Amino acid sequence: HGAPAVVNAVFEFLKTFDMRMATPGEFSRRAFYNNKMDLADIDGLAALLDAQTEQQRKHALKSMLGHDSNIYNTWREQMVDISAYAAAILDYDADDLPANIGETIRTRTKKLYQEIDSALRQYKTSRAIRGGINVALVGETNVGKSSIFNYLAGSNRAIVSDIAGTTRDVVSVTIDIDGFMINLSDTAGIRETDDEIESIGIERTRTEIENADIIIHVYTPNSVAHSDLHNNEIIVINKSDTIKTQDTPNVIYTSAKSGNGIPELMNALRKKIHEITNGAESALSINARTKSLLADTQNELSKALMSGDNYDIFAEHVRRSADSIGKILG
Repeated sequence: HGAPAVVNAVFEFLKTFDMRMATPGEFSRRAFYNNKMDLADIDGLAALLDAQTEQQRKHALKSMLGHDSNIYNTWREQMVDISAYAAAILDYDADDLPANIGETIRTRTKKLYQEIDSALRQYKTSRAIRGGINVALVGETNVGKSSIFNYLAGSNRAIVSDIAGTTRDVVSVTIDIDGFMINLSDTAGIRETDDEIESIGIERTRTEIENADIIIHVYTPNSVAHSDLHNNEIIVINKSDTIKTQDTPNVIYTSAKSGNGIPELMNALRKKIHEITNGAESALSINARTKSLLADTQNELSKALMSGDNYDIFAEHVRRSADSIGKILG
C-alpha cells in the first residue's frame, strides 16, 4: 500500500490535474493569512511538531490552542485602552472624563508592567521545557562520572577506564525523566594538564557548567566534597562501596559499580527538575522571538511610567508597547 513506486505513480497522476505537493508550512501560512491562527498559535504548532516528550507536547499544545494568544490579546486591548484615555486627557475637559483617570491609567500600566515582568522571569522555565533541561556531570578525573553517566543514560555511551583523563570531550545524550527532556552531558575531568587536547576538553567542561541548569558534582571518598550546596547543584560521592561510613551531610553516596545510591540520585535529580519547571502549567510558551518583543514591551511601559504628567509622551510609549505585543501576534 505504501510502496514508493505506487506513491510516485499517484502523485504523477495528480500532476495531470495541475495538483502539486504543499510547500513546507503552507497550511499554517494559509491559516495565518485567513485569520484562523495568529503567530503565537503557529509558534505553538512549531513547538508541537518538535515535541519529543509528554511535557513538551502539553506545553506546546496549550500554546497552539490559544492560551498564549488570549493573554497577549488581553494585554494589547488594555494598552490600546490606556493609550486612548491618555490621549483623551489632552483633548477633553476633566469634567468629561472619569474621575482620577490619570491615576487609574498609571495603576493599570504598572499592573501590566508587573505581569509582563513575571512572564519574562518564567522564560527560563519555558526554555527548559522547549529545549530540554541541561544537566552536566562534572568533577575531577577518574571519579566515576562516565560510569554514572552510562547508568543514567541506560547505555554505554561514554568510555570507562581507570586511566585518568579518558573523557576528553563532552559526551551528551537526551533522556526522558517524568516527561521532561533532559540533555545529560558527561564532561572531561578538571585538572592541570599539559595535554593540548585534554585542555580543550576541560575548557568545554567549563562552558557546560556555565550553561547547565543542574550540575551533578561527583567526588570520591578520597577527594574533598563540599557540603555547601548551590541551588542548581547535586553533590555525589561515588565509589561508596570502598568505605564503611557515609555520614557527610547534604551529599548522595553512590556506587556506579553496584548501582547503590543511583535511585537516590534520580530522586534528587527529579526534585531539581520539578523546581525548575514549577509553574509551567500556567506559563507562557516563550521563545527567543517572543522574549525580545516582550522585553521591548516592558521597556516602553517603563518609559511611560517615568513620563510624569506628560500624557502625550505617556500615550505614545503605551501605544508602542501595544505595537510590540501586536508583533507577537503577527
